Order: sequence, then C-alpha cells, then structure tokens
Amino acid sequence: MQKPRVQERWLLLPSAIMAISSTVLGRSRRDADRLLGIVLLLHFPVALVLGWVYAAWTPALLVGAPLALASFWLSRTRAGVGATRFLIGLAFMAFSALFIHQAKGLIEMHFHIFASLALLMAYRDWRVPTAAAGFIAVHHVAFHILQGMGVGVYVLNHNVGGHLIVLVHALFVVFETAVLVVLSMRLEQEAKTTQAVFESLEAVGEGRLNVVPEGDGIAAALRRVIGAVEALDANASELGRAVAEKRAMRVSGTELVGAFASVSDRMMLAAQTVEELRLRNDAAQKATADFLGSLTPVVQAMRDGDLTQSVGTGFGAEYDRTAEDMNSALSQLRDAISELSASSQQIDGASTEIANGSDSLAQSTSEQAATLEEITASVTELANLGTATTTNLAEARSTTSVASQSAQVGVKNVERLIVAMDETRDAARETAKIVRTIDEIAFQTNLLALNASVEAARAGDAGRGFAVVADEVRALAMRCAEAARTTAQLIEKAVQRVEGGVSISQEVGVQLTDVSQRIGSVHAVMEQIGQAAASQQEGVSQIREAIAQLNGTVQQAAANAEESASAAQELTAQARAQRAQAERFRTEEEVAPNARPVMRAA
Repeated sequence: MQKPRVQERWLLLPSAIMAISSTVLGRSRRDADRLLGIVLLLHFPVALVLGWVYAAWTPALLVGAPLALASFWLSRTRAGVGATRFLIGLAFMAFSALFIHQAKGLIEMHFHIFASLALLMAYRDWRVPTAAAGFIAVHHVAFHILQGMGVGVYVLNHNVGGHLIVLVHALFVVFETAVLVVLSMRLEQEAKTTQAVFESLEAVGEGRLNVVPEGDGIAAALRRVIGAVEALDANASELGRAVAEKRAMRVSGTELVGAFASVSDRMMLAAQTVEELRLRNDAAQKATADFLGSLTPVVQAMRDGDLTQSVGTGFGAEYDRTAEDMNSALSQLRDAISELSASSQQIDGASTEIANGSDSLAQSTSEQAATLEEITASVTELANLGTATTTNLAEARSTTSVASQSAQVGVKNVERLIVAMDETRDAARETAKIVRTIDEIAFQTNLLALNASVEAARAGDAGRGFAVVADEVRALAMRCAEAARTTAQLIEKAVQRVEGGVSISQEVGVQLTDVSQRIGSVHAVMEQIGQAAASQQEGVSQIREAIAQLNGTVQQAAANAEESASAAQELTAQARAQRAQAERFRTEEEVAPNARPVMRAA
C-alpha cells in the first residue's frame, strides 16, 4: 500500500485527530498543545514591549507576530498531532532568539531558553526538547559568528570570552535537555501504563476479562482483581451446572479473600443445602417407591383371593413396621380362612358342630376385623408421613424463595456501593486539581531559584550568600514538586482503584442477579418434587381404601357367622355359602410348596 504524502499526513481529518486523542498520552499532548499555544500567543505582547524598550519593532512584527499566530492556530486546529508539538517547541526557541536579539544580547534573556525547555516536558516526548535544544544550539553558533562579522544580529552583549560563554550556555542546555529527556521518557511510560489500565477496566466493565494490563503498581493490583472476578465467575457457573445436573458443586482452586470469598462461601452453602435436600428427597422417594412396589403385588393377590404372598422389608423403620403388621394380618387371615374351610366341611356332617363352628367363625372374624383396623391405622400413619414429606418440600421452596430475595437485596446494596464510590472518585479528582496547582507553584519557584543562582554567579563573591539561599529555595521547590507529584500519583491511583471497584461492583451485581435466577431454577425443581410427593400420597390413599374394603368384607363374614349361629335351620345352607367363600382364597396349607414371599432390598 502506497504511503501518504507529507501534505496528506499533515492535513489530518478531525476523526483522525480524535483517534490520536483517545489515549491518556494523546489527551495530555493535546492539552499541552492548547496550553502552550496560548503561552506563545502571549509572547507577542512581550516582543512588542521589548521592541518599544530597545527600539526593535521590525523583528517583533516580522518574526514575533507570525510565530505567535501560527502557533496559536496550530494549537487549535491540529492539537495532538506530532508535527504540531515539534513546531511549537521550535517556536519557543525562535522567541528566545527573538528576545535575545531585541535586547541586544542581554544575558538575562537567555533564561527564557531554560524556562521554555522545561515547559516542553509537558509533551512527555523526549524528541521535542531534543529538537528544540538542537535548534537553539545552531542559532547560538550561527548568530555568534554573524555577530562577530558585524551583520547586525545579537547573541551576547559583550565580546569578552564570547566563545567560552557560548560553550557554557551550550553545556547548561545539554544538562537540562538530558534531564528533560529522562523525565519525558518516564512520563511517557507512565502514561502508557495508565492507558493499559484504562483499557483493562473498560473491558472488565463490558464483561471481558481477557484484557490484562502489564506493569507494576495499579496494573498488578488490577490483575489480581481480574483473577478474583474470573474465579468468582467460575464458581457461579459451576453452581449453575451443579444445580442443573443435580450433583455436588466442585469449587475452583483459586483462593479468594474479602468480599469475593464471602460470595463464594455463600454459593457453596447454597449448593450444599440444595444437594442435601436433593439427597434426602431421593432417598425418601426411592424408599416409598420400593415399598409401594413390594406392597402392590400383595394387594393385587389379595384382590384375586391369593393370601400366600407377603410384603417385603428393608425399606426403613416406618415401612418395615407397616410391612410386619400387614404380613401378620395376612397370616391371621390365612389361618381364619383355613379354619372357615374346615368348619364348612364339618357343618355338612352335623348341625351341632355347625353351631359350634359358627361361634368359632364369629370369634375369628372379629379378631380379623381388629387386625384389619390395625392395618388401616398403619396405612394412615404412612399417609401422614407422605404429608410430612410434602410439608418439608414446601419449606424447602420457601427457603429458596427467601434466598432469591436475599440475592436481590445484595444487588441493591451493590448499586448503593457504586453510587458512594462515584462520589469518592469525584472528591479525589477535585483534590488532584489542587495538587496540580501546588505543583505549578513549585515549578515556578524552582525557575525563580534558578534565575537567582545565575544572578548570584554573575555577582561573584558578593553573591555567594544569595546563591546558597537560592539553592536552598530551589531544593525546597523541587521537594515540594516531588511531593505534589507523589500526591497526585497516589490520588490518581486511588481514583483508578475506585473506578475499578465500581466496575467490579457492577460485575458482582450481575453475578448476584444470575445467582437469583439460578435459585429460581432450584425453586422450580422443588415444585416438581412436590408434585411427585403428592402423587405418592394419592397412591397411599388408594391402598388405604383397598384395605378398608377388605375390612368391610371381613365384617360381613362375621355378620354371616352370627346369623348362622342364631338360626340352626339355616345352618346347612349358610355352611355351604361359607365354604364357597372360603374356597375363593388360597392359603399356605393348599399351595405351601409354591408360595414365595415378595421381598425387596432397600
């Protein structure tokens, strides 16, 4: 692809300029362009004042006016572009040369060079002060030669030690430029690190955890936060899968602390509660199903007249008692039917024996009725157990509903936390503005101390005491500036951490909402379990009705026996009817070799 020409690259579109200013470094350079453009515009009135004082109007109008206007125009239309900051840096040096020339080489005007180079550090670009220093070095050498030739330009206001003075100025410029280069490179690296942190925070705010900043300090802290959020997200996903698959939750191996550990522990507690309820319900459901599977064939056999079957055991204490009572009742019923059959055979032989047999039959059927009543009570107790199971399931549904409400309250609390952190961030930003003002005051104090040191050096021995004071003032100014920068960095880190906390709190709010939805899923599962328990309860009720019908049959047999005893004339006919009823049932005496009890293991 063909590269754009220089003119095309210079005439950037506004959208391209906005793209350059989208980063922290780009915005700082754009702001520096706008600020320094205003500073350069204010240089023109200074040039006019020097022109009035030293009668040098022509350079002020021919050089100062175009420089000031062009720099201001670039700072407003091409702020943030690389060429703009280089041109502004050169414009500062050009104004330094203009002021020196207007003042006829006045040595104090050279201070403008050092002040201007210090201002260029705002770009955080080591190339700008380097280019400006090179420009002013060429200017000094060239103008010094031209001044010596009598061309009419000025660099120094005397000829004594001219080359040496130019060399001293050059050494000072080289020293300051070297320091500015190192500081600019560090500031540029800090801006890049800050940009990486901002991009990572924006990604976290959008739910993406794959953008991880590099570096130390706030970047390392943000990496730890992202790791904690990833672990929390993994635990929440595992909780959802565990509930959906009806299994125990597997905890992620990442260690969490603080609020993250609290949320993870609550997830684990909820998962354990759900798992315990599921295991209890599965065990109760399996025991009930197995018991009903063992009881159903026995009841069907009783309906068909087969009394040789028996109910299995091993399903639990309550079910085993019911099975034993049922088997005991069946055994007594078999004995009663056997006696009824034998007595029916004897009734055909003698009417006296018929009366005695009828009495025995009445007594036996009374005992059978009492036994059936006990069986009915046992089945009723089984139904009550089913009702208790249904009640426990209702309590479990209520517990999951309360857990969902607690999760919603947690989301609201996180929203309140975000509002409080926003207010804290705004206060920190206001404090950062005050610290920047202190930094600017320290910078200006440092410049004044530097000027005082130069004046003291020019004064010789008489200015030594003043030089010591000036050095102390400059040291204090540098310490003040360093403290202000340190404070600004701390405040900026605090703001970034608060913003990170806001993003994390929003993510936690989303995760709590997801947990609430998953608890709702658990509530739906509990509803299905409740319906299954209701179906089991209905089956137990049917068994109870069947036993009640059997009890009615036995009661009828007892009534028939009593009628047989009260009417001797009908003994023969009643005996035959009783014999026919007895032949409907099979007992162990008739099919003992083939009888097999129905047994099931729990």
